[in-house]
Amino acid sequence: MMSTLSKNNSVEKLAEIDEIRFRFLRIVSNWSVKQAIMVHLAESYQVKQRTFLLNIGNIRLNAELIGRVFGIPSRGDPFPALDDGIPYHVSIKKRFYRQTTTELRDLVYSYPMATESDRMEFRRYFLLVIMKMFLCPTTQQVISPWHIFPVLDVTDLRRFNWPLDTLKWFDKAVEKYKLKGNKTCEGCMFVMLVGRNDY
Repeated sequence: MMSTLSKNNSVEKLAEIDEIRFRFLRIVSNWSVKQAIMVHLAESYQVKQRTFLLNIGNIRLNAELIGRVFGIPSRGDPFPALDDGIPYHVSIKKRFYRQTTTELRDLVYSYPMATESDRMEFRRYFLLVIMKMFLCPTTQQVISPWHIFPVLDVTDLRRFNWPLDTLKWFDKAVEKYKLKGNKTCEGCMFVMLVGRNDY
């Protein structure tokens, strides 16, 4: 997606991505990693200790490490909770829940940037795609309820602690993977490679 925006010379959209401190996505490599490596890393990860137990040594994973790699602060506020008593929250949930990644990615490419309201909507589409594909991927092809929390208020996305929440999502994904014995692990696979390459 980032390469497509660059090829299309979408200057305003790339500037908006920089503004919300997601510039790091422009330099993330399109790595091709064997599934066997990812499975091994997921199985070696101890959620309670947040540590990879590997033959080469133990690798501790934390929000600070993720923040350093992503180039974003590992501090900030938690995401707002979805409140069904707030009409605006209900409206956001209805609009985005169960939308597909493809639908949202098409909106990222095509949505105008003429007004402040347009920019805020672009942020929502962009963040939902990034969470679904990168920060908090799932095996389902549609947006899940927890993907919606960060887009309830997109006026100042830099105030949120993205590294910590990415780590929490990853912890839950590995727990689910181990509990259910799935063939694939959800969660940010880049986090596993961060831990492995930081050693």
